[in-house]
Amino acid sequence: MKPISAWYFIKENKLRCGLLAFMFVLTYLAYIGGLYVTNIQTGFDYHIESMRKYAIIYPRASDSNFVDFKNAVKELEANNDIKLIKQGVISSINIDSIMGYSNMYESFAFNSVEDFKTFCEIRDVKCDFDGLKSGHVIMSRMAANNRGLELGETLVEEEDDNIYHKYTLGAITDEEGYWTYFINDDENLTSIIISVGMSDDEFAAYTEEIAGKYDVSVTDRKRFAEDIKIQLNGLNLIYAFIVILVAVIMAVTVNAAFVGMYQHRKPEFAIYRAIGISKGQGIRKIAGELVLIDFVGMAAGGVVVMTIIYLLNELVLYNKGLWLDYYHPFALAGIVVCNLAVLVPMILTGSRQFLKADICEY
Repeated sequence: MKPISAWYFIKENKLRCGLLAFMFVLTYLAYIGGLYVTNIQTGFDYHIESMRKYAIIYPRASDSNFVDFKNAVKELEANNDIKLIKQGVISSINIDSIMGYSNMYESFAFNSVEDFKTFCEIRDVKCDFDGLKSGHVIMSRMAANNRGLELGETLVEEEDDNIYHKYTLGAITDEEGYWTYFINDDENLTSIIISVGMSDDEFAAYTEEIAGKYDVSVTDRKRFAEDIKIQLNGLNLIYAFIVILVAVIMAVTVNAAFVGMYQHRKPEFAIYRAIGISKGQGIRKIAGELVLIDFVGMAAGGVVVMTIIYLLNELVLYNKGLWLDYYHPFALAGIVVCNLAVLVPMILTGSRQFLKADICEY
């Protein structure tokens, strides 16, 4: 028998430790909330990551007669490491989010199937190009499910959409996230700059150079990421505030229950002190107990939460063109904050009870 062992207390007090472990499981509420809040960001992250290989160039209103834009296009066309694809008229559609409101993700338009095929090949996107023609819209599986579309069905314009032609769903790509491509014969000054012979860093530097050299707008990966960050920063701040609030509430609530649960251990602590167990040994025992209980609770909670997310995705969300991620660093930060807010005060409270124990009281 090793009563000073952290495992000994857990083995002999399974019910009490189980209740404490369940309290740690509750910190997963912050994790799920983080996945919920960052879901929209994740959808845009797929676009941001893809933009390592392409950027969008379009003229500014201040560019009289589009002189600078034409010169920029001429330079781009002369660069053998660049492929320039002129876009058709771009329509835009809204995508319903898991948070209950709509978002508009970047759409693309091509004058020919060959141009669309080139764009897909550069980005390693799989798609059935056979039968595609002008008047077709191509969507990722999640975008098509979100709009309730199957192959051959017509894209119906909804409120706040901007659809300039009648489009039929001609193909579905294998991409993650929300992607929409239109094929039409209309002309548009906007062009897609595609990297065909540059590294990611070289391409980023080159698009930055073009944007500084000419009076044109270039939406590259860096600028797009900054724009999205600004737009979604409010959601992140709200989540951070909620995490702090939940952490404080849980710290107070759980520790109040913990103090009552540990009251019965005063005689035990007093005996430890009386037989010469050092302060350091006692504190390490208490810390070890709580860390082990925390670990068990978080491991069990993790299995339960991941199973729930999996079932929710497979049975409900995917069919509606929605999903909930299994992981996001922001959600992880939220659960770490909540977990530490509960664990650290418990260790301090338990250690204080041990240090104050006096055998003379018994």
